[in-house]
Amino acid sequence: MGTKLKRTIFLTLCLVGFSSKQVLAQEWIYTVTKNDSLWNICASYVKEPLCWIKLGQYNQLPKPNQLTPGHVLRIPYSWLKAMPEPAQVIYSKGEISYIPAVKLAKLAWREITQIASLESLKRSGIEPQPLPSDNRIYMGDRLISGNGNALIEFMDGTKMMIRPHSDIIFNRLSSKEGIGFVDTLLILKQGETVNSVNPEKQKKSRFSIDTPAGVAAVRGTEFRVSVVAGENDDNKLDATAQNVAIMRSEVLQGEVAVIGGADNKAQNIDAGFGIKVEQGKPAPPPRKLLPALVWSDMGSAREKLPLTVAWQEIPDAKYYQLDLYDEQGLIETIAVESTRHTFASLSDGKYRIIGRAVDKVGLKGIDAQRGFALYTPLTAPTLTSAGLKVAASGTKAAISWTDIDDASGYHIEIARDAEFNSLLVNQTLAEPSFSYSSHRAVFIRVSAAYEGKGESDPSSVLHWQPEPDYSKVVIGVFSVLLVIAML
Repeated sequence: MGTKLKRTIFLTLCLVGFSSKQVLAQEWIYTVTKNDSLWNICASYVKEPLCWIKLGQYNQLPKPNQLTPGHVLRIPYSWLKAMPEPAQVIYSKGEISYIPAVKLAKLAWREITQIASLESLKRSGIEPQPLPSDNRIYMGDRLISGNGNALIEFMDGTKMMIRPHSDIIFNRLSSKEGIGFVDTLLILKQGETVNSVNPEKQKKSRFSIDTPAGVAAVRGTEFRVSVVAGENDDNKLDATAQNVAIMRSEVLQGEVAVIGGADNKAQNIDAGFGIKVEQGKPAPPPRKLLPALVWSDMGSAREKLPLTVAWQEIPDAKYYQLDLYDEQGLIETIAVESTRHTFASLSDGKYRIIGRAVDKVGLKGIDAQRGFALYTPLTAPTLTSAGLKVAASGTKAAISWTDIDDASGYHIEIARDAEFNSLLVNQTLAEPSFSYSSHRAVFIRVSAAYEGKGESDPSSVLHWQPEPDYSKVVIGVFSVLLVIAML
């Protein structure tokens, strides 16, 4: 198979469409790319008879047989084989800049995919907007994440998480009614996406991510794709290599077809493998991904700060990456070289960590997840020997502890053993005091109850050794002597 044909299979056309909300603009905006012709554009996307002739006339092309990359073509909706279908933002967090296609389409004769950054878009007269109120993303729209992230769902159930510092164009979102065919092409200019493609609904569909260094095309899988402008030998950004793009793709489930590098080599990447493709260099063979982390513990329903998570060392790992999520989505990504990390400042709530090892070429390994729930300890009562008032008999005591203003009550436990396995008293009280009699040593602890919040940790344990009741001993001895005397 020739290079041009392989590229045609994996690369798809750069279509940029007006939002369907723009009822007056009944056209798709198509940006010409390398090796495009009116014939292959029409064959792929247009049902209009004699399209290759009419499309040249419609756009008033002086030389229809010589299309220039970056040239904008307008294609009437009524000519198209499949209409665009919007994607949906499930959640977004932090800084997300939204540039609708209807704005980008005003940049006639300029290839929008070559506008490098948010700043250069602004210099071109395009101001980013907040995400639309209906959270819909249409064909041709562009999202640029600063410190934010977003989860996008496509019409077939495929989900894509856009990680921080990413720049992505939704170049094609289309379907064919009645046969469940979905065709999605995304241009990832920078950053990383984590993708979960629906294996049941994607059997006849295409999902492709195009980067400057290569293309990943799939039918039913879970995989990551990332691209950076350039790196040095330590896999760090290198200002001297800003024109050299590097793509990485790691396959977690299924199979991904990747084409890229100087030789446009096409390779199928199986689950558990990944590839690093550098623009202008031959594509290397796939590499086996590092195994999943093995956590030292799997977390619990109640954790306190500071919280340290730890895992077993993985040979060949250059460092480890931890993604911290709350119930709304990704909070932060942390890179650590050791096999532990301490969280010192988090709000109460439920969290999960997805961690992975990263190898020497920057490929990220298999994911491992650990959940936990943080809570701020409620104020516990103070119970000391000063709060233990023993009666003259030595076997009866009044027990008291600090009264806490916002506590709704108290919970006292008295046991024979220090581990409180054998409870003598297990009682809820309204007041911070309790009376108890005992002839044997006991252990006492108290916790505070808070309405709607639960119960505090127990107080420190108070050990009480009752004094012998000598009066009873004297009476006993006297009674024995009296009995003897009467005999």
